[in-house]
Amino acid sequence: MQGSTAAESDTRPTRSAVSTGIWPPHPSSDFWWYSSAVVVGTALFVAAAINQPYNQNEIEQMLPYGSNDVGTMTGGTRQPPLDPLLGALLQHVLGEGQLRQRLVPILAGVGTLVLLGLFLRRLGLGYAGAFALWMLATQPLMVRYSAYTRPYALPVFLSMLFTYAGHQWLVGRRKVWFVVAVGAACLLPLSRVPEPNTFLVVVAAALGWFSVRGHFTWRQTAPLIGAALAAVALIGLPLFRALSSSASLFDPSPSDVASKFGGGVSELTTAVGPAMAGWFPWWPLTVAIVVAGLVVPLSRRRVVYEWGWVWWPLLAAPVVFLLAYHFASTTNFVGRPYRDRYAYFFCPRSSCWSHRSPRPSKTGCATAWGCVSDWACSLGPNS
Repeated sequence: MQGSTAAESDTRPTRSAVSTGIWPPHPSSDFWWYSSAVVVGTALFVAAAINQPYNQNEIEQMLPYGSNDVGTMTGGTRQPPLDPLLGALLQHVLGEGQLRQRLVPILAGVGTLVLLGLFLRRLGLGYAGAFALWMLATQPLMVRYSAYTRPYALPVFLSMLFTYAGHQWLVGRRKVWFVVAVGAACLLPLSRVPEPNTFLVVVAAALGWFSVRGHFTWRQTAPLIGAALAAVALIGLPLFRALSSSASLFDPSPSDVASKFGGGVSELTTAVGPAMAGWFPWWPLTVAIVVAGLVVPLSRRRVVYEWGWVWWPLLAAPVVFLLAYHFASTTNFVGRPYRDRYAYFFCPRSSCWSHRSPRPSKTGCATAWGCVSDWACSLGPNS
């Protein structure tokens, strides 16, 4: 039995490999490719922070930062308290200035690159993972919103922190990683409302499904499922109710969703297409790559059965936000259309799509096309 498992692990990760963390070895030389991607990404984030002018939303976000009252700092932004408190803290310590006032998203963007690089390399993706990280680090959408003073980069970083710590807990059962995962789960709802809470709920559902299917044991997944759901119930929902009552942006009641259903479907069919065409002119290529990845047996097995607990939550968060904008928003879509910045939450998903197989020529081609198409789709007049 052990001999057959070892033989299979020479070609592809098996179900037991997913649970034990036994992955194909990666060359030591790929470390420099991962490291250089982080360095280049950091340089681009800093350059964008210095040269990218503030827009109106950023100015409104930073107006309360000069106050000495915590309630004013957190109450004047219509956001959960974590990002405003960190931004105000850095402004009080370092003073004003584009680079200094954008340190929170810059550090979060760099942290996302570091964690994603560690995660992809930990999975044994080698140069395919390094290529994916390079494409993410230079993606215009990633660069712009890793230097944008609003809570976009921070929740993405916390999502990746939970993902990496959760993976380490699942394969190694070290308590320190579980503590890190719990901390990230608690901070996620404090950074932003819709995407982090969706991410945590889908993580719990995915881990439960994987446990039922036998890919993980309940002893492995139950602590992470409990942490994710507890963070949503004890932190996310109270914050959502408080913010929705003050800002009145969303009404998720069944009656309101039902009344908006027809208009929401009309908006989805008439507005999303032109918006995608304007922001991401090559988006059909990305859709084709994603569909191909689900059709090809090797990619489908990796995405659906082996890495699904990571990939699906990262994808679900912006998709649910898109649906909520059309079916639960209390404002007129024409008067408050969504902007391209919400699509920033798709960025880590594109890099988690890469994979490695015993046939590197085919896999490398698929990885390259997938990452290049995601990179190209982030080009557009608004990015």
